[in-house]
Amino acid sequence: MQIVTNQKFIDSHVKFGRWGSTLGFLVLMGGFGVSFLGPEWILPSYVCLISGFMLFTMARYNSIRYDMRPREDEVLANSLKGLDVKYRLINYTDDLPVPHFLLSPYGIVVLETRHHWGEIVNQGSKWRQRRSFWEALRSMAVGSLGNPSKDAQRGVEAVRRYLRERLGEEQAAQVAVEGIVVFTSPKAHVIAEQPAVPVVAPKELRSYIRTAQGREKMPASLAKAVADIFEVPAPETRKAARK
Repeated sequence: MQIVTNQKFIDSHVKFGRWGSTLGFLVLMGGFGVSFLGPEWILPSYVCLISGFMLFTMARYNSIRYDMRPREDEVLANSLKGLDVKYRLINYTDDLPVPHFLLSPYGIVVLETRHHWGEIVNQGSKWRQRRSFWEALRSMAVGSLGNPSKDAQRGVEAVRRYLRERLGEEQAAQVAVEGIVVFTSPKAHVIAEQPAVPVVAPKELRSYIRTAQGREKMPASLAKAVADIFEVPAPETRKAARK
């Protein structure tokens, strides 16, 4: 399998996470200190406390997602290890609002990832996470679970639109595009009941991708055209081949 990762994107988020955490903490401490100067400093104190907290939370989110190992793209790469060179995992391309997707001989798979943990319930297109107050507080920097199904569907539509713009309606219609949801944390316990979008654990991902399930291979010329339009410029990528 070939892996194409936009390392510049990762480095910028890691940098923000490290500097933002420090700056946010200092602004928070400044807000506490200013509050003791007198009643007239209450408003500046609140401004510092709120802005410092927001900056610290955003920075922590970036640190958790891009600086802690293994990252989501690394979990995906490890889970897909063993696929042949006709498969290409693309991470964090600048061209699409889709962090991870896989080019295969059968089409494109949008990999909608979540790094949340705990018990997560999916019924159709509805999601909820069961957490105690302290668990919710501890995982605040991870961000909201949101709706992975709808995010995956939006990612699929974004890829289809991208293909139409570059290949034309006729060729783009021949490229199968599907989405799946992958929880990358080993501590995630997902209960899925008739999911609107398939929910796949990392350990099941490779076998899911390998199972064609009625898909047809793209003609060689179309597969090459699709691969060409998703090339990431060399200075901003890191390429590796894994068997």
